[in-house]
Amino acid sequence: MSAVAMGALALLAQATTSAARDPLKPSNGYHSSTTSSGTRNQYHPSSPGGHAGVDVTPRASSSKHTEREAIAALPLDRLTPQQRAKVESVTARTTVFRRMPAQVVRCDPEMYLFLVEHPEVLANIWGLAAEQQGPTGIQEIALTRTGPDTLTAHDGLGTEGNVEILYRSHDKHLLYASGSYDGPLFLKPVEGAGLLYLTTVYSRDPNGAYYITCQLDTFIALERSGTELLARTFSPIVGKVADASFVQSLAFVQMLSDVCELNPAGIGRLTPRLDHVDPDVCNEFSRLALKAATRAEQRRMSARVPEAVTAQPLRPTAADLRATR
Repeated sequence: MSAVAMGALALLAQATTSAARDPLKPSNGYHSSTTSSGTRNQYHPSSPGGHAGVDVTPRASSSKHTEREAIAALPLDRLTPQQRAKVESVTARTTVFRRMPAQVVRCDPEMYLFLVEHPEVLANIWGLAAEQQGPTGIQEIALTRTGPDTLTAHDGLGTEGNVEILYRSHDKHLLYASGSYDGPLFLKPVEGAGLLYLTTVYSRDPNGAYYITCQLDTFIALERSGTELLARTFSPIVGKVADASFVQSLAFVQMLSDVCELNPAGIGRLTPRLDHVDPDVCNEFSRLALKAATRAEQRRMSARVPEAVTAQPLRPTAADLRATR
């Protein structure tokens, strides 16, 4: 995944050759108002300081205690009976559970939310990067939007599936995926389902810069008992690979946000090449890039004032993270 990420960065660099590479200081996040599922999430910057905290312990976990805690945090009361049944069909027979290590990234909050809710944009950028630099040996996933809350996914190596956004708000996203794998690892096709539960904390530092803290819980339920044993046997290895992918993906989101802030016109030149993304979504991407650049310029102007206070990055605590669940 890192090779594709580097290729995607090279692609963005080409699109933004006129960008002024001003250094961006580390900073902390954003605060926003809650919205109901299915509506567009909007943000209003909080007062400087945001979520003042100490450390988020960047440790992954697959323990039963953490799994029970994660299940209890799922927003089941916000789901329809049909959606709740899908969730419980996974949590009742989870083969592999993994809580990814919490990550803190610098990112424009509106751009972050847009990318979370439109993963096909990131997938298309990564795909273009892979085409440009040639075969990378890195598994890629193609995402196609099929509805406001649904996508199809395939990796070209035997995995195909459907993804549904069951719940979304400014700080919680719950996704359900179902699909199959038909490849050399197993003698017969394997079917399964999974849940992704992303929790987000937004905060700001005294300079007005934004930090975002993310925690991702994953649940996977496989259909065949033989594959369950294999999955559990290799889950420590698979978990570490998934952790690394999560970290690298968020790092790429941060770097993409930086590009948007430094040269939104470059994003405007890139979007016509996103041939797997709806034109209206591409236009929204360009519009948010311009807004991110405007906010970043306002911060840089404020930082030039002699009385401006330079603060160390504020890292929301694990308690802050749990409080949003």
